[in-house]
Amino acid sequence: MKAIVSEKGQVTLPKPIRDSLGIRTGTVIEFTTSGGKLVGKHAWTAAERVLTRDRGLYRKGFSGLELLEP
Repeated sequence: MKAIVSEKGQVTLPKPIRDSLGIRTGTVIEFTTSGGKLVGKHAWTAAERVLTRDRGLYRKGFSGLELLEP
């Protein structure tokens, strides 16, 4: 899947990716680079860990997604 960077540097994550990773409005994502790739990682808060674990959605080692490749 591809996305276009806007003039403001914004990218819309494709819906299938958001759905598969449980990304919703207000989700905080930390971005880093690794080996020439942009990597986004869900920045879990302590409250989110408890809530998602209790709902059975917590996944230990959640590393997020790789969005763009050079």
